[in-house]
Amino acid sequence: MKGATRISRTVADLLVLDEAAYGCAFSFRFESEGVIIAALIHAGSVTYGSGGREDTHTAGDIAFLDPGPHPCAGTVRNMQALGVVLDRGLVQDAAPAGAAQADRGVRFTGRTPHSTAAAQLVRAALLFLRDGVLANPVARASPLVVSSAGRTLAHALLTAFPNEVLEAEPALTDTRDGSRATLERAARFIEDNAHRDLRLADIARAARVTPRALQYAFARHADCSPYAHLRRVRLARAHAELKAADPGAGETVGKTAARWGFTHPGRFATAYRAAYGVAPSTTLRFW
Repeated sequence: MKGATRISRTVADLLVLDEAAYGCAFSFRFESEGVIIAALIHAGSVTYGSGGREDTHTAGDIAFLDPGPHPCAGTVRNMQALGVVLDRGLVQDAAPAGAAQADRGVRFTGRTPHSTAAAQLVRAALLFLRDGVLANPVARASPLVVSSAGRTLAHALLTAFPNEVLEAEPALTDTRDGSRATLERAARFIEDNAHRDLRLADIARAARVTPRALQYAFARHADCSPYAHLRRVRLARAHAELKAADPGAGETVGKTAARWGFTHPGRFATAYRAAYGVAPSTTLRFW
């Protein structure tokens, strides 16, 4: 007997999130080289395969698929799941060594997480995307917040599942290009464009180096990553806006934080207090 099928879909930037319940069994065929799919299975099962390999996932598992050039076919049986379809470009941008694989793109070489902890990392990223970002109207309305959460999930997938990018060896030219001049060019670009949805490739292109060389430059000369520096700049912009804001006009700490890509109020407040010695609410009310 067939049951009800319900799908709640949220489309945001370069990702699509589905909360789905299929009250029946059905077969499917999927073919798209431009996306990567991850799903947390709540109940039921899904069996799927591509490139001559087949996997079955049940409640509690992370189903993961990088179709690549191969079509995927499978069967869903009374499955309930939280699933996300990510644009491959979003995952490519999240790759620490993205430029080294630019001619081939990101390719995952396995569908089994490295460990239970790795699977839990992906689960946490999926739930954060759903509950911490897309379920929050203020966060959902901020392109910086949504794109940041999407990249967090992409980072989790790259960390959890075997892939060609993280298995690649560093290139010598990347090492040589990781200079202080590279850092200075990148820092100027970040300062001028912190309000935009910046990706690693954007910053590297502006600095005229590869993404890997960019990361070397920041690690060697700034003791942080490019994204950490970007967060510091955005924190400073949020601080300036809070100082200039009129709380009587409806401005809030949450709105300011979301405008600059900070998704978690508690973490924003902690980072703000560490940088400026007061709570962001104090700056808004009294400065």
